[in-house]
Amino acid sequence: MQIEINDKDVDILVELLYFGNYIVNGVRLHKDQVKKYRRVLDVVLKQYIEKVPIEKRGDAETLDDLYDCLSGAVDEYRDYYEDKIVIPYLAEKLADINYPIKGKGELNIRFGIHGGAEHYYEKMLNKKGFGILKVDDPEFEARMARSKEYWQIAYGEKHESEEARESKLKAYANETRRMFGDEPIKDEE
Repeated sequence: MQIEINDKDVDILVELLYFGNYIVNGVRLHKDQVKKYRRVLDVVLKQYIEKVPIEKRGDAETLDDLYDCLSGAVDEYRDYYEDKIVIPYLAEKLADINYPIKGKGELNIRFGIHGGAEHYYEKMLNKKGFGILKVDDPEFEARMARSKEYWQIAYGEKHESEEARESKLKAYANETRRMFGDEPIKDEE
């Protein structure tokens, strides 16, 4: 299938595809991404690089360059999405956790308290940003220290081979998982 599209609209299409992929895959780890969307985006972007003159694509020479350019181009929409969708959703979930609407009796009062809490959370998130949120878990700092050490092993140290690097990372990850009562990573069969 071929689609005929003018030069101006192709830029809009590329931005729209990038933003759509951001919505679907932006919060997923690479291994958990919905690959069909990323695959289609990559196909379109590769053709875009091949067919659109470099001066019209923000001097992007590679796919990674183009991803960087597109990230900047959709910042305004991403910010709007986060303000209008993410913050209200988070405020609602915080209210659900701290002021759940459940049980019988005085349902109007429960709805009122829940709604007031949701409104206040949204107001504070908009005013002060996500920095007001704190993780209340005694293990959190210890886990973050282990995570920092893990990434230091991954990218800050030299290794004899890729296999040696992977082996050391897996051993470190399993040791960390055992420390916090998590299941170790199983060997692939």
